[in-house]
Amino acid sequence: MYSHEVPVQRYAEAIRLFLDSPAADWHCISIKLISIEEYWSRWRESFLETFGPKGWSELASAYFYKYIKGSLSEYALHKIRLPIEADPGMPLLTRINLVILYLPILIRDRIDRSMIQTQTELMAELNSLEHLVEKDESDQKPVAQKLGRKQCPHCDKAGFPSRFHASSTCWNNPDNQNNRISSLAKKKDPSTVKVVNNVEFQDVINQSIPDPKN
Repeated sequence: MYSHEVPVQRYAEAIRLFLDSPAADWHCISIKLISIEEYWSRWRESFLETFGPKGWSELASAYFYKYIKGSLSEYALHKIRLPIEADPGMPLLTRINLVILYLPILIRDRIDRSMIQTQTELMAELNSLEHLVEKDESDQKPVAQKLGRKQCPHCDKAGFPSRFHASSTCWNNPDNQNNRISSLAKKKDPSTVKVVNNVEFQDVINQSIPDPKN
Protein backbone atom coordinates (compact mmCIF):
# COMPACT_ATOMS: atom_id res chain seq x y z
CA MET A 1 0.00 0.00 0.00
CA TYR A 2 2.89 2.30 0.71
CA SER A 3 4.33 1.79 -2.74
CA HIS A 4 5.68 4.83 -4.58
CA GLU A 5 3.26 3.96 -7.39
CA VAL A 6 0.33 5.03 -5.20
CA PRO A 7 0.33 8.68 -4.08
CA VAL A 8 -0.62 9.32 -0.47
CA GLN A 9 -3.72 11.19 -1.63
CA ARG A 10 -5.11 7.90 -2.95
CA TYR A 11 -4.26 5.65 -0.02
CA ALA A 12 -7.88 5.73 1.14
CA GLU A 13 -8.95 4.32 -2.23
CA ALA A 14 -6.12 1.81 -2.50
CA ILE A 15 -6.68 0.31 0.92
CA ARG A 16 -10.01 -1.10 -0.27
CA LEU A 17 -8.08 -3.66 -2.35
CA PHE A 18 -6.68 -5.24 0.82
CA LEU A 19 -9.84 -5.41 2.92
CA ASP A 20 -12.31 -8.19 3.54
CA SER A 21 -15.56 -8.07 5.50
CA PRO A 22 -16.06 -6.54 8.04
CA ALA A 23 -13.20 -4.18 7.16
CA ALA A 24 -14.72 -3.74 3.71
CA ASP A 25 -17.96 -2.63 5.34
CA TRP A 26 -15.99 -0.14 7.43
CA HIS A 27 -14.47 1.27 4.24
CA CYS A 28 -17.86 1.77 2.60
CA ILE A 29 -19.16 3.57 5.69
CA SER A 30 -16.01 5.67 6.01
CA ILE A 31 -16.29 6.92 2.44
CA LYS A 32 -19.58 8.56 3.45
CA LEU A 33 -18.51 9.71 6.92
CA ILE A 34 -14.89 10.72 6.32
CA SER A 35 -14.83 11.35 2.57
CA ILE A 36 -12.31 9.97 0.13
CA GLU A 37 -10.61 13.37 -0.08
CA GLU A 38 -9.82 13.48 3.65
CA TYR A 39 -6.19 13.27 4.76
CA TRP A 40 -4.83 9.73 5.06
CA SER A 41 -4.00 10.29 8.76
CA ARG A 42 -7.73 10.62 9.48
CA TRP A 43 -8.44 7.32 7.72
CA ARG A 44 -5.61 5.57 9.54
CA GLU A 45 -6.87 6.87 12.88
CA SER A 46 -10.38 5.64 12.17
CA PHE A 47 -9.13 2.20 11.15
CA LEU A 48 -7.08 1.80 14.33
CA GLU A 49 -9.98 2.97 16.50
CA THR A 50 -12.23 0.37 14.89
CA PHE A 51 -9.94 -2.64 14.60
CA GLY A 52 -7.08 -1.91 17.01
CA PRO A 53 -6.57 -4.14 20.07
CA LYS A 54 -9.10 -3.43 22.81
CA GLY A 55 -8.13 -5.99 25.47
CA TRP A 56 -5.10 -6.58 27.67
CA SER A 57 -3.70 -9.67 25.97
CA GLU A 58 -1.22 -7.77 23.82
CA LEU A 59 0.10 -5.80 26.78
CA ALA A 60 0.26 -8.94 28.92
CA SER A 61 2.30 -10.70 26.25
CA ALA A 62 4.67 -7.73 26.09
CA TYR A 63 5.26 -7.78 29.84
CA PHE A 64 5.25 -11.51 30.65
CA TYR A 65 6.93 -13.02 27.59
CA LYS A 66 9.95 -14.87 29.00
CA TYR A 67 12.99 -16.78 27.82
CA ILE A 68 12.45 -20.54 27.49
CA LYS A 69 15.31 -21.77 25.32
CA GLY A 70 17.38 -20.92 22.27
CA SER A 71 19.32 -17.77 21.45
CA LEU A 72 19.43 -15.03 24.08
CA SER A 73 19.77 -12.29 21.45
CA GLU A 74 16.76 -13.54 19.48
CA TYR A 75 14.72 -13.62 22.67
CA ALA A 76 15.82 -10.07 23.56
CA LEU A 77 14.92 -8.63 20.15
CA HIS A 78 11.47 -10.20 20.28
CA LYS A 79 10.95 -9.08 23.88
CA ILE A 80 11.90 -5.50 22.94
CA ARG A 81 9.59 -5.45 19.92
CA LEU A 82 6.50 -6.54 21.89
CA PRO A 83 6.42 -3.48 24.25
CA ILE A 84 7.11 -1.12 21.35
CA GLU A 85 4.03 -2.44 19.57
CA ALA A 86 1.84 -2.58 22.68
CA ASP A 87 3.04 0.60 24.39
CA PRO A 88 5.19 2.85 22.15
CA GLY A 89 5.66 5.32 25.00
CA MET A 90 7.38 2.81 27.29
CA PRO A 91 10.81 4.15 28.36
CA LEU A 92 13.92 2.46 27.00
CA LEU A 93 15.22 1.39 30.42
CA THR A 94 11.89 -0.20 31.25
CA ARG A 95 12.09 -2.28 28.09
CA ILE A 96 15.65 -3.30 28.93
CA ASN A 97 14.64 -4.22 32.47
CA LEU A 98 11.80 -6.40 31.19
CA VAL A 99 14.21 -8.27 28.93
CA ILE A 100 16.60 -9.00 31.79
CA LEU A 101 13.97 -9.81 34.42
CA TYR A 102 12.53 -12.65 32.34
CA LEU A 103 15.87 -14.33 31.73
CA PRO A 104 16.82 -17.44 33.75
CA ILE A 105 18.14 -16.43 37.17
CA LEU A 106 21.52 -18.00 36.47
CA ILE A 107 21.93 -15.76 33.41
CA ARG A 108 20.35 -12.66 34.95
CA ASP A 109 22.68 -12.72 37.95
CA ARG A 110 25.68 -12.49 35.63
CA ILE A 111 24.57 -9.15 34.21
CA ASP A 112 25.74 -5.98 35.96
CA ARG A 113 22.71 -3.72 36.07
CA SER A 114 24.81 -0.53 36.22
CA MET A 115 26.53 -1.46 32.95
CA ILE A 116 23.37 -1.83 30.85
CA GLN A 117 21.92 1.53 29.86
CA THR A 118 21.29 1.10 26.12
CA GLN A 119 19.94 -1.58 23.83
CA THR A 120 23.39 -1.92 22.24
CA GLU A 121 24.99 -2.64 25.63
CA LEU A 122 22.25 -5.16 26.41
CA MET A 123 22.74 -7.05 23.15
CA ALA A 124 26.53 -7.08 23.57
CA GLU A 125 26.20 -8.54 27.07
CA LEU A 126 23.73 -11.22 25.96
CA ASN A 127 25.97 -12.17 23.04
CA SER A 128 28.82 -12.72 25.50
CA LEU A 129 26.61 -15.11 27.50
CA GLU A 130 25.22 -16.93 24.49
CA HIS A 131 27.57 -19.90 24.98
CA LEU A 132 25.79 -20.75 28.24
CA VAL A 133 22.50 -21.62 26.57
CA GLU A 134 23.19 -22.59 22.97
CA LYS A 135 22.91 -26.34 22.53
CA ASP A 136 23.81 -28.81 19.81
CA GLU A 137 23.98 -32.59 19.53
CA SER A 138 27.40 -32.70 21.20
CA ASP A 139 26.42 -30.52 24.15
CA GLN A 140 23.06 -31.03 25.82
CA LYS A 141 24.03 -29.94 29.34
CA PRO A 142 21.54 -27.66 31.11
CA VAL A 143 22.45 -24.10 32.05
CA ALA A 144 22.95 -25.00 35.73
CA GLN A 145 25.47 -27.69 34.85
CA LYS A 146 27.38 -25.37 32.52
CA LEU A 147 27.73 -22.87 35.31
CA GLY A 148 29.50 -25.43 37.51
CA ARG A 149 26.63 -27.09 39.35
CA LYS A 150 26.84 -30.90 39.29
CA GLN A 151 23.88 -33.20 38.92
CA CYS A 152 23.33 -35.57 41.83
CA PRO A 153 24.32 -39.10 40.66
CA HIS A 154 22.16 -40.82 43.29
CA CYS A 155 18.98 -39.01 42.20
CA ASP A 156 19.81 -39.64 38.55
CA LYS A 157 20.22 -43.37 39.27
CA ALA A 158 16.94 -43.39 41.21
CA GLY A 159 15.08 -41.92 38.25
CA PHE A 160 15.11 -38.24 39.26
CA PRO A 161 17.32 -36.43 36.71
CA SER A 162 18.22 -32.73 36.75
CA ARG A 163 18.54 -32.50 40.53
CA PHE A 164 21.48 -30.34 41.53
CA HIS A 165 22.44 -30.71 45.21
CA ALA A 166 25.19 -32.18 47.39
CA SER A 167 25.28 -35.95 46.88
CA SER A 168 26.55 -36.51 50.44
CA THR A 169 23.27 -35.33 51.94
CA CYS A 170 21.04 -36.84 49.24
CA TRP A 171 18.12 -38.90 50.49
CA ASN A 172 18.92 -41.53 47.85
CA ASN A 173 22.58 -41.83 48.91
CA PRO A 174 23.12 -45.26 50.59
CA ASP A 175 26.06 -43.84 52.58
CA ASN A 176 23.87 -41.12 54.10
CA GLN A 177 22.65 -42.29 57.53
CA ASN A 178 19.42 -40.39 57.03
CA ASN A 179 18.71 -41.71 53.56
CA ARG A 180 15.38 -43.06 52.34
CA ILE A 181 16.11 -46.72 53.10
CA SER A 182 17.39 -46.03 56.60
CA SER A 183 14.36 -43.90 57.39
CA LEU A 184 11.97 -46.62 56.29
CA ALA A 185 13.91 -49.29 58.20
CA LYS A 186 13.76 -47.29 61.41
CA LYS A 187 10.00 -47.03 61.10
CA LYS A 188 9.68 -50.83 60.72
CA ASP A 189 12.36 -51.85 63.31
CA PRO A 190 10.59 -53.22 66.44
CA SER A 191 13.54 -52.12 68.58
CA THR A 192 12.59 -48.52 67.88
CA VAL A 193 9.09 -49.03 69.32
CA LYS A 194 8.67 -48.36 73.04
CA VAL A 195 7.33 -51.45 74.83
CA VAL A 196 5.42 -51.27 78.13
CA ASN A 197 7.19 -52.87 81.07
CA ASN A 198 6.01 -56.51 81.31
CA VAL A 199 5.56 -56.37 85.11
CA GLU A 200 3.37 -53.28 84.89
CA PHE A 201 1.41 -54.86 82.06
CA GLN A 202 0.79 -58.03 84.11
CA ASP A 203 -0.44 -55.98 87.09
CA VAL A 204 -3.00 -54.29 84.87
CA ILE A 205 -4.24 -57.69 83.66
CA ASN A 206 -4.49 -59.09 87.21
CA GLN A 207 -6.53 -56.13 88.40
CA SER A 208 -8.99 -56.57 85.55
CA ILE A 209 -9.68 -60.27 86.39
CA PRO A 210 -12.29 -60.78 89.21
CA ASP A 211 -11.23 -62.82 92.25
CA PRO A 212 -12.91 -66.31 92.06
CA LYS A 213 -13.30 -66.36 95.88
CA ASN A 214 -15.73 -63.52 95.64
